[in-house]
Amino acid sequence: MRISVNLATRPFVELRPLFAQLRLAMIALALVAIGMGVAFVPPADQAVWIFELKMAAGCVGLLGLGAFFFVFNTRRAAAAAQIAEVPAPGDAR
Repeated sequence: MRISVNLATRPFVELRPLFAQLRLAMIALALVAIGMGVAFVPPADQAVWIFELKMAAGCVGLLGLGAFFFVFNTRRAAAAAQIAEVPAPGDAR
């Protein structure tokens, strides 16, 4: 697909909204990065190994949940593809 823009009818492109949106996205990314950094700092009143065990369990749990949904949807898509390929009775292919 080829997209063309006639610059004679639109000589100036306003980039201010794009830069505002980009600035907002950068601020959101910075806030998420700060939150993730703070989440990995163990509290002072808890043993470090307990904190690390909880962090590892949370990571393994989320990875396992993602793997479950991946396998579930892959099998469902494969079954749907097989159903779509089954010819109807009397259909000569």
